[in-house]
Amino acid sequence: MKNYKTCWHWHMCSILFIAVIVGFVSIDKGYAVPASPEIHTLVQLDGTLIMAKQWGDENCHGWETEDGYTILFDENLKKLDIRSS
Repeated sequence: MKNYKTCWHWHMCSILFIAVIVGFVSIDKGYAVPASPEIHTLVQLDGTLIMAKQWGDENCHGWETEDGYTILFDENLKKLDIRSS
C-alpha cells in the first residue's frame, strides 16, 4: 500500500510540474501587441524624409512605406533602403 501512495504522489507532482512549465512557456505568446497603425516620418542622415508605418507585433515586426514597400537598414550604406517585397 505504501508503494501505491508514493507512485500516485509522484505522478500528480509530475503532472503539476508539466502544467506549470507549459503555462510559463505559453504566457510569452499571450501578450504580443500589434504595431501602431500611425504614419511616422523617418529622417535619413542626409535629411531625406520617408513616410512609413510599422507592421507586426513584438515577435515579428518591421517598417513599410505607405505604398507597401519594405524598409530595411543597409549596414554598408548606413541608411534606410526601400525594397519591393
